[in-house]
Amino acid sequence: MIEKCPYCHNKVDENTYFCKDCNKYFISEMIKKEKSSNEFDYKLWAIFGAMNYVSARQSLYNNESERLATYFMQQTIEIYLKSFILKYYIIYMKIKDKKYRYIGKYISESKVPIIKYNNKTLELKTHDIKKLLDCCREKDDIFRNDLFRELINAFQDFDTIRYPSRLYIDKQIIHPIDDFVKTVRNLIYPNIIDIISDLQSGGIADMEMRLENDLKRSFFHDNKQFAPRKH
Repeated sequence: MIEKCPYCHNKVDENTYFCKDCNKYFISEMIKKEKSSNEFDYKLWAIFGAMNYVSARQSLYNNESERLATYFMQQTIEIYLKSFILKYYIIYMKIKDKKYRYIGKYISESKVPIIKYNNKTLELKTHDIKKLLDCCREKDDIFRNDLFRELINAFQDFDTIRYPSRLYIDKQIIHPIDDFVKTVRNLIYPNIIDIISDLQSGGIADMEMRLENDLKRSFFHDNKQFAPRKH
């Protein structure tokens, strides 16, 4: 919470992000990234991947949100691949940009996280899931499976998914996504406590939810893709 307005420096209600005197919101205080040593923790990335996966399933069965579902699917693929990479590779920080005061002297620099594999360099911030898959293949041949190649080919064009365009979406696409998540999640950390394990262990199939029965049936129990977490 903030005690003083960043514009007029008058005291404000610490439970709000708005100054009545300035008539301004403290937007930069509402959302900001804090530096953390956990930024490259593969478990946190896997938990984030699970969140996107569940969001994809929930969106897909809402007929007005099918396009949003494809965005979450792409993010699911990208984030799970990055989680696997973070588990098995060393992260290096590469200097990318330097700000110069005058010739020969610089005052600041920006660094990007990179991975080195097979005489190649990969920036972790990339959205190029083909490159991410190529990196994963160096650690496990399971990523050479046709499922991975075909999924990456379908979701590689990030701009098509992210921006308005004509896009045909069949709800059956969620089933290879199921297989992808099951496989990679088990490679990363099969006993991880995430939204998937929480939903399954909570007996979601018996709960009243405003979701299609197919969501409950195929995702959580009947197809046995994910075993309920043992307490």
